[in-house]
Amino acid sequence: MSLKQYHMLLAYFILLFLAVNLTGCRPRVATEPPPVLVPPEPAQAVLFAPGDFQDPAVCGACHTEIYQAWSGSKHASAWVGELFQADFQQALAETDGAVGALCGECHAPVAFRTGQLPPFDGSEFDEISGRGISCDFCHTVTEVTEKFNNLKQEVSRL
Repeated sequence: MSLKQYHMLLAYFILLFLAVNLTGCRPRVATEPPPVLVPPEPAQAVLFAPGDFQDPAVCGACHTEIYQAWSGSKHASAWVGELFQADFQQALAETDGAVGALCGECHAPVAFRTGQLPPFDGSEFDEISGRGISCDFCHTVTEVTEKFNNLKQEVSRL
């Protein structure tokens, strides 16, 4: 090996040593534990009075095709859907009701926002609250502030 090759090889190893040590290619000792993601508490209801939200049928008087599409949608059956209700009732039983607001906030948003939920059996719902995710509710949401298992919506009247 020539002297030039030796110097090139030595320079290569020095650069490699520096690169490894200066770029942090070594185990690091954690100074803080990693953050634990905890779902937020369900949003506090922004209370409107029962009856403050329009019946979707009112919207359907002018928006016939959209109303017909909504009527057969998962949004329309968000609260009354058989699969949802079966899972919801099981979750309520398994958590002693702890998931009621977590699920109800999205599946019965009008009931949640008008104080008709809880109770989680829907016994206090007016006719509009049982209609799932309605036209008026969606068009009243002004902001989604957190994305987690549930969405916290900021709701206000324009």
